Amino acid sequence: MSFAAVWGPYGGPPREEVFVRFGLSLSQFFDRLRDVLAMGQSDPTMLSSLASWYPVARPIG
Repeated sequence: MSFAAVWGPYGGPPREEVFVRFGLSLSQFFDRLRDVLAMGQSDPTMLSSLASWYPVARPIG
């Protein structure tokens, strides 16, 4: 979540950075982020920020 939070204000992480760090496609990353947000088991302020930066937790394009 901290990775998503760092990149959130900038429109999300670059595809290449996600792959290098996690070995995931951008779609896989957003699927996992969506799952984490749905769990709601984190700091409410962090969850609120992530939900606003990634409203549907899916990449555009």
